[in-house]
Amino acid sequence: MMSKRMIGAMLAALFLVGSALAGDTGTITGKVTLKGGRAAVPKKWRSQKIPTQAADPKCTKKIGTTKARVAKADKGSGIQWVMVSIEEGLGGKTFTAPTAPVVLDQDGCEYNPHVLGIMKGQDLLVKNSDDTSHNIHGLPKKNEEFNKSQPKKGMEFTLNFSEIEQFFTKCDVHPWMGCYISVFEHPFFAVSNKTGDYTIKNVPPGKYTLKFWHESFGEKTMEVEVSGPGSTAEANVEFEAPK
Repeated sequence: MMSKRMIGAMLAALFLVGSALAGDTGTITGKVTLKGGRAAVPKKWRSQKIPTQAADPKCTKKIGTTKARVAKADKGSGIQWVMVSIEEGLGGKTFTAPTAPVVLDQDGCEYNPHVLGIMKGQDLLVKNSDDTSHNIHGLPKKNEEFNKSQPKKGMEFTLNFSEIEQFFTKCDVHPWMGCYISVFEHPFFAVSNKTGDYTIKNVPPGKYTLKFWHESFGEKTMEVEVSGPGSTAEANVEFEAPK
């Protein structure tokens, strides 16, 4: 039988190994902005309130457009809902999909989140938090198209994707509802928040090409290097609104 001292030594060794492995990675972080700030957003993309209750009395929120959510001038010009992901540089490495699902909720007759990333083989849990009927109509090209109804509050179902792609998902009941789903082979992606900030954690040291995608402003790429364990690489991108 092992002594308490031997067991303690083994646990300490395991802790050190785990700490070393965790320290083998770095972080990529940055901010996505729009040149000229909110004033540069074309009128057709500016937030206009949608009287959702006129279409469905149970849609209690008045939802603005998601096409160009740009922070107010006094908070900077960050763009929300930009998908940031490693495009090149992983060298054929393989990664295991997380067991925890990604959640797509319908709340206030709006998809939350509007842009999401998920790994191939990871579950997508789709929820209806509204006291009204929704249907979830995904339009992938490589994965199987889906169109599922959730007529009651609290209903859930699970999807799983086997092919890498980005696609649009809509609600045929409420035409203003839509979201974008990106399926990846790796876990190195993030979506910019309300101020345009993003963070990608646990990235192995190396040189990478980052891709920045926004539904209205298009796509940009940038080279970035995670120099070593525990390091932080900064990658900031500025989009320009089309004339």
